[in-house]
Amino acid sequence: MVASSLHPAFERAPAHHRWSGPLPELRAKLEAEAAKIAPRFAWRVLAHGACVAMQRLDDVLICRISRDVVPPRGSERKWDQELATFRRELRLDRWEEEDAPEAVGVARLFRCPVALLCDQGCGRKISEMGQLFGGSTCDHCALALKLGRTA
Repeated sequence: MVASSLHPAFERAPAHHRWSGPLPELRAKLEAEAAKIAPRFAWRVLAHGACVAMQRLDDVLICRISRDVVPPRGSERKWDQELATFRRELRLDRWEEEDAPEAVGVARLFRCPVALLCDQGCGRKISEMGQLFGGSTCDHCALALKLGRTA
């Protein structure tokens, strides 16, 4: 008998709430779903057990990264590294960040006013350079616009 390498949280999730694709694609999918079902969360469980959820509340976009079990004492660094990966891959850098104390296991909330998101649809937060070169864009898209390319 071969043991499953999938996390129990992934196996418990309904098939339509499981995700095994790239994280940037997950961000786009959840953001679109969250806009449609607001104020409820759109969510997916990843094969390694983390849950990524997005919620649209009025003019704020919230991303919640969670696990149903608190990391064992001494492995907090692993959780921090996992959050850093999500922050990078889901383009959450420079979003407001806080722990979610009501979480059953462990969770981190990221918040960003929708008005501060890049108007090019990339999901990044706008920047001062972006405002100078392209209106309400992030650094990446502002540079692409300046160079005459698409982001």
